Amino acid sequence: MAPPGHDKIYRLRFRLNLRLLRRARAVITVSDATRSDLLAHCSFLKPETVITVHSGLGTQWQPSSDAAQRSATRERYGFSAEDKIVLHVANANWYKNFSVVAEAFSLLKEPRARLLKVGSLSHRDQQLICDLGIEKRVTHVNQADDQELLRLYHIADVMAFPSLHEGFGWPPLEAMACGCPVVASDRPAIPEICGEACLYADPLDARGIAGAIERVLREPMLRFQLTAAGLAQARKYSRKQAAVRIAEIAQS
Repeated sequence: MAPPGHDKIYRLRFRLNLRLLRRARAVITVSDATRSDLLAHCSFLKPETVITVHSGLGTQWQPSSDAAQRSATRERYGFSAEDKIVLHVANANWYKNFSVVAEAFSLLKEPRARLLKVGSLSHRDQQLICDLGIEKRVTHVNQADDQELLRLYHIADVMAFPSLHEGFGWPPLEAMACGCPVVASDRPAIPEICGEACLYADPLDARGIAGAIERVLREPMLRFQLTAAGLAQARKYSRKQAAVRIAEIAQS
């Protein structure tokens, strides 16, 4: 079944790709969650031919020791040294759940909190920002290449990622690799990828997400623990290891 919200051509291509899977000797998925979804919707596939190989993380995602650059990035986006930056990186697709991010942000009691939204916003979400009265505390970056995104990870105090579903989930892993603590959804495949290196919350519970964000902003020891755990977790995802495993599958 094709994802909702796509045009007829996309849906036709989606169904065609599923049919072509019948010819495959092996099918590689980026997570066990995606593997389970695929097997649930494609009963013609043999479980032993569907193999999980976690994606590898690029080496550019790493912490910064350049305080001057971090200060310059903050200044360029209008953030003061005292501002607490809550980062959300996602497109405007419904399952990215920005509406709950905005609602959770509106509930924060931290007066210096600022929401940095990277990625497109729907008209509905733009209206929600106004309805919640947080428009003066939201900075929207419609597009950011990897270099700019890297700089934004470096200045963020916490990433909020309450997605309703992910096949893998790049942003929280990238953020952790850059030393940014993460509050994330407890929905697949995020716990599989992020392990015990972030705080989890129900993606439908804005108050719970707000509480988790506030803990990260206000508890230095928790921030330290999440940062250390996140760096260790991110190191598990190597492009080289993923490539070697894929080559082994192709040659078997």
